[in-house]
Amino acid sequence: MKYLQWPKGRGDQTRSLFENMIRLGKQYEFAPNSKLPEDIELGLSRANQCISNADFSDYASDHPYEGMPLAMTGLTDDEYATLTGWLNQGGAISPLITQVSDAEQNHIQRWESWLNEGGKRQQLISRWIYEHLYLAHLYFEENGADTRFFELVRSYTMPDVPIDIIATRRPNDDPKGSVYYRLRPVAGSIVHKRHITLGFGEKQFERTRELFEATDWQADTVPDYSRESRANPFATFAAIPAKARYQFMLDNAEYFTRTFIRGPVCRGQIATDVIRDHFWVTYHDPENDLYVTHAEYREEVTPLLALPGQDSALLDLGDNWSDYKGKRNQYLKLRNQAYGDGDNTNALLTIFRHHDNASVQRG
Repeated sequence: MKYLQWPKGRGDQTRSLFENMIRLGKQYEFAPNSKLPEDIELGLSRANQCISNADFSDYASDHPYEGMPLAMTGLTDDEYATLTGWLNQGGAISPLITQVSDAEQNHIQRWESWLNEGGKRQQLISRWIYEHLYLAHLYFEENGADTRFFELVRSYTMPDVPIDIIATRRPNDDPKGSVYYRLRPVAGSIVHKRHITLGFGEKQFERTRELFEATDWQADTVPDYSRESRANPFATFAAIPAKARYQFMLDNAEYFTRTFIRGPVCRGQIATDVIRDHFWVTYHDPENDLYVTHAEYREEVTPLLALPGQDSALLDLGDNWSDYKGKRNQYLKLRNQAYGDGDNTNALLTIFRHHDNASVQRG
């Protein structure tokens, strides 16, 4: 293969970095459906580069197969001409303007009006819904083949005013100001890893209100965004009837299961190796769930249901492990006592089949 001779020690200052990268990718293209050249570094441990034009010739010499698009065959002549022509015209990027149809606007207004009604009870419901659906790509089923996706966001601005996004690392970080829950179209490319969909049309709206407004419950206070409130949603949202919370998650179990089986949290092989190749998931009938039906039991176990994840420092791992392990064991003890005598080791059995034999183990 003929190598492109990049001037050693300096970059081509007449071209933009973007043009240099696509030019490098076109020069060292490889056959479609072929094995990737071993020179291409990929994977989660890839050492990413931040190259300036002044150093580009060194990068091109060291990484000849790592131009743009990375790990793909080079651009066609037409694609290359389109991009270089755009660059020669200044490479201007027009802001993305997404028009919302009248039907979509009706759905948006319906949800935003309800979510931002005000009052402590509604604030608590809306916060619960947002913190459970912030990952969702929402769609309105009534749009049929023209389905487009929306996302639920927190904004400093109220409905009918342009969204001013509240940018935080976590959905339950302190917004440091008044919160309005808004719907906006999903912009940019949609990738499978992040594309976790949920119907959010009229049926979902009516069902959600039916669940959360079924009884005349009240919220005396609006929880803060402290470390303790973030760690234990069972305590933070205790005022919302447990049946409503549980049933909403049961109604949309596919979405919720996707968020932790397929979503961004499952990054890399270590995160997914622990998932069995093929298994089934079952859920407890809320009519027979003591957490839903037995207020005294619910009050006793709720403080034990906090989850780690608030501390990112490595040195905090030991204390978190000890603290949360103790709470988990105490919860399991109380749960076993509530559902039985706590001592019957025959209540759950595991059966293994292996070749021409089988075995049964307690637990």
